[in-house]
Amino acid sequence: MRIALINSLYLIIIFLTACGSKESPELRPNLPKIAPKQPEAAALKKVAPPRYAYTGYKYRDPFIALNAKGAMLKGLNDVPIPNIDSLSLKGILDDGKQKIAILVGGGYSFMLMDGNLFDSRRRLVNGITGSIKKDSVVIIDAIKKSKEIKLKEESK
Repeated sequence: MRIALINSLYLIIIFLTACGSKESPELRPNLPKIAPKQPEAAALKKVAPPRYAYTGYKYRDPFIALNAKGAMLKGLNDVPIPNIDSLSLKGILDDGKQKIAILVGGGYSFMLMDGNLFDSRRRLVNGITGSIKKDSVVIIDAIKKSKEIKLKEESK
């Protein structure tokens, strides 16, 4: 038992002397100091992502069929002439002085004002007239065919 006590004391002394020693500066290797890399100037400059603008309002509605009822009858630079069966009423504006009805059909928007139909560029659509009521409009085309289009209520 005495030998075990001497051995344990000997190990404790070696452990304590080994932990507290410092290396002398001569024994340390001379390593070059490495500076952290600086990011390049181009990487520091933040580039804003390109802005995206949706221009889909200029094109036809993809959910309207291109059959005889939904087709538009127009030339290259002419005012679009809608088929009155393809028109739907989106809203009626009334400011007390004038009523304006907003109609869509065949991928185009139209306005009915003062009995005349205009396209989105405010060009007169020849041959189509109409009248605005409280919750509907009556459209008359060039061959005197008439159609009443009612304002649809939004489903809640």
